[in-house]
Amino acid sequence: MTDQTTQTTDTTQNVGGQAAQQGGQPAQKVDATQQQAQTDGQQQGGQDAKAGTGTVLDKDVDGKQGPADWPDDWRQKMAGGDAKLLKQLETFTSPADVYKAHRALQQKLTSGEYKKATALPDNATEEQIAEWRKENGIPAKWEEYDTALPDGLVIGEDDKPIVDEVLKAMHATNAPPAVVQAALGTYFKLQENHRAAMAEADSNTLSATVEELRGEWGPEYKRNQNAIAAYLDTLPEEFRDNLIGARLADGTKLLGNAAGVRFLAQLAREANPAITAFPGSSNPAKSIEDELKSLNVGSEEYWKSPEKQKRARELYALQDKLKQKSA
Repeated sequence: MTDQTTQTTDTTQNVGGQAAQQGGQPAQKVDATQQQAQTDGQQQGGQDAKAGTGTVLDKDVDGKQGPADWPDDWRQKMAGGDAKLLKQLETFTSPADVYKAHRALQQKLTSGEYKKATALPDNATEEQIAEWRKENGIPAKWEEYDTALPDGLVIGEDDKPIVDEVLKAMHATNAPPAVVQAALGTYFKLQENHRAAMAEADSNTLSATVEELRGEWGPEYKRNQNAIAAYLDTLPEEFRDNLIGARLADGTKLLGNAAGVRFLAQLAREANPAITAFPGSSNPAKSIEDELKSLNVGSEEYWKSPEKQKRARELYALQDKLKQKSA
C-alpha cells in the first residue's frame, strides 16, 4: 500500500497536480487524457482554420491564439504554382503578415478611403452626370471651379474670356478640380515667364538701338527723336497708341528697332520738313525766316563763316520743301 501511494504521489507531482483536479483518478490516466485533449484541440484548430470559423493564424493577430510555427514551404502552398504570387509572398515573414495586410486593405475599402472610380455609362442622362460629378468631387457648373492661382498670380481682365472658355471645355470632359488648378497654374506661370523674358529682350534691344543711332546721327540724334515725338502727336490717339506698342515680325518693338526708328524719322521729316530744325515750333516758316535774318546772309561776316553758309543752305532747302508741301 505504501509503495502504491508513493508512486501515485510522484506521478501526480510530475503532471502538476492534475490528479487532484480530476477527482482522484490515477495519475497515468489523467496524463493520457490530457495528451488526448491537446491532440483533439490541435486537430480542431486546424479544422476551424480550414473551415474559416474565424480562428486566426497566430496570437499576434487580434490577440487570438494560433499555431506558432509554419511549414517552410507555406509560401509555395499559398501561391499554388503562381510565380508572381510567390514573389509577392516572399515579402511577408509569415502567413500572419499576409492576413494583417489583407485586414488593413479591407478596412480602407470599407471606410471609403479607396473609392472605386466608375466610368459614366454611354448616353448618360443629366441626372446620372450630376450624380457622378458629385461622387467624384467635380463641380456641378464650370463657374464653380476654384481658379485661385499660386505664387500670387491673378487672372487679368484680358485673360478672363480665355480662362472661361478653358473651364467650359474642361468641365465638359469632367476634369477634376486638381487637374484644372494644375492647368491654369501652368498656363499663367508660362505667361509670366514669357512676359519677363520679353521685357528683358526689349530692354536689351533698345539699348543696342540707341547706341547704334547715336553713332549714326551724331548731333542730329536728339533732333530726330524730337521730330518723331512731334510727328506721333499729329496722329489719331488710338492709332498712335497701337503704333507705339507695335512689334515687328521678329518680335522687337517698332520704336525699339533701329530700322523702325529710321523709318519714323523719315516720315516725320517728310510730313514736316522743318520739324527737325525747329522741333516744337508752332510756325516753322517764320522760325526759318528769323534764323536767316540772324545769319546776316550776304554780309562780310557771313561770307567769312562756312558754318553760317551751311546752315543757310539747310534753311533755304527747308523753305523750298515747305512751299512744295503747301502748294
